[in-house]
Amino acid sequence: MNMLNRFRQAWFSPRNENKNTEPQQSTPIEESGPVENSPPASSGPTNVIELPLPPRSDSSAIPDDSTPLHQSRPVIRFKGILNTPELESFFQENFFGYGRHAGSKFRSHEMLEQGKQSITSQFQNKLIELIGRKQEKLNKLESELIAIQGVSNSMCSQLRLACHQLQRDINSLQEQIDAASSGKGWIIEPLQRYQIGFTKGLHEAIEFEILAG
Repeated sequence: MNMLNRFRQAWFSPRNENKNTEPQQSTPIEESGPVENSPPASSGPTNVIELPLPPRSDSSAIPDDSTPLHQSRPVIRFKGILNTPELESFFQENFFGYGRHAGSKFRSHEMLEQGKQSITSQFQNKLIELIGRKQEKLNKLESELIAIQGVSNSMCSQLRLACHQLQRDINSLQEQIDAASSGKGWIIEPLQRYQIGFTKGLHEAIEFEILAG
């Protein structure tokens, strides 16, 4: 009986109860790298397809926004007669300021007309200089055209086209010279600015004398 009691006590001891009732612990899984670098587990299939990225050393794979567009697409500019440096500098003159100064000093319609005539003469002289240069170039091209007659038809065609364009420019410049004599054509805007400035200078000068007196 004592033997049976000792057997029962040994069988139902707390150590045996823990051995039978405690759940088995799973063996920890070793991680091969940091947890934050591992991709999240997907619960199902996905339709996203990951494309391979270009290497970092390949600069041509990623376009650079700082590259000017004109390097890849050249811009062709066509210059006309008004784009010549002489005419550009002339039209950029401060004709309003010139007229304002003259109006405050001279204060007469006669001086206004003299100032406008001076501007017109300067403009016509610049056009005459341009005509002379273009006529010289035209003469040179016509001589080249005569020299290569029967040698190259394509080059002759190009020379004829260039001569035709030069002649058109010469005719346009001559038309502007004639129109400027009557205050018309390209000279209208400079003359208007000068007259507005002249009138303003005249009024300011007279108002100053009235207030000062």
